[in-house]
Amino acid sequence: MTANVDQLMASRDTLDPALLSALDDDDRTDLLNRALAADDPNRMRAMAFLSLTDPSPDGALAQAVGRAVTDSDPFVVAGALALAACLGSGAVPLVQGAVSNGESLVALSAWATLEQIATSDVLDALHQLAPSPGDEVGDQAAFALTVIAHRGGQTGFEPTPPADSDLRAIPAGQAASAITPSAPADDDFALLTRLAAGELYLIGPEQRATVAIDCGEHLLLAIDPAVLDGLPNSVLQAPALAGLVADLDRSGTSYGVRHLVLTWPDGSNGAHVLLCDPGGTPAYYGHPAESDFSDGTATFALSAVDRPGAGPIAVTVTAATSGVSLGGDLQVSDEIVTDRRDPTLDDDGSGAVA
Repeated sequence: MTANVDQLMASRDTLDPALLSALDDDDRTDLLNRALAADDPNRMRAMAFLSLTDPSPDGALAQAVGRAVTDSDPFVVAGALALAACLGSGAVPLVQGAVSNGESLVALSAWATLEQIATSDVLDALHQLAPSPGDEVGDQAAFALTVIAHRGGQTGFEPTPPADSDLRAIPAGQAASAITPSAPADDDFALLTRLAAGELYLIGPEQRATVAIDCGEHLLLAIDPAVLDGLPNSVLQAPALAGLVADLDRSGTSYGVRHLVLTWPDGSNGAHVLLCDPGGTPAYYGHPAESDFSDGTATFALSAVDRPGAGPIAVTVTAATSGVSLGGDLQVSDEIVTDRRDPTLDDDGSGAVA
């Protein structure tokens, strides 16, 4: 065991990128050995570090994941399947084999990972394997199929748009904070692009197609450059996985995907725009009608969908081949909400809103 890897394992709240870049061959061998050892208490952490150091399809992470998915512990298998997203689309056959696992934790992880890396050529096969919606696994499978279909421009898996009664506005007189959009700084955007392609749902962000958003926390809205360049046809003619919203972690060293941007034609020369979390829960919705498109530019209001912890917003989105911008009131409600993904929040739920 090497001192550098011991230091990695001892890091908890923050990770020094310089430590990762300083790893030598002995360190990487030590990481792999720990990731392969069923009795190593840091096995999953070692595997996570391999995802940062060697996520190549035939590299150390692939070897560790291949071993871990045969483990008898469903927590190990589920964790390995989640990390398989870093391996990209080549891991689809391995992950697909786990969707019918009797352990719901494993099946749930498999569908969530397929949502990240599967392409539409396996959509029919996955549709045959998907359980019916109605429980956590079935609902995740249904949303995974929706994302995979949208990624490939395939119809038949479009979600149901929220009803007008499900949309929330900021109540009159309620305190609100400013939303500040800007062009992302070079180093900020670089943090996003450090994520593996699978972690970015196979979207290849480009800085010209990305907007930084500060609203009590720091977000990046990254639109798929192909969708942006193809406007308006790219949203009016077929479903699309149009982009994602990523949030910066508290250490300021890494991004994670918070929302996926799905678009699909409304059948009346307009389009639906729905932002969902990776589990499929709707968060924000817009509906540019035919009259909202002019000279290839769409301008529409984005509204919050009523859900636990929702923060109502007042934002107008303008999307064109030149980029995406935010306008309108640019406000977010100051009501206290809970980020259910972050167990470190105080018991009263206080934290940032978006």
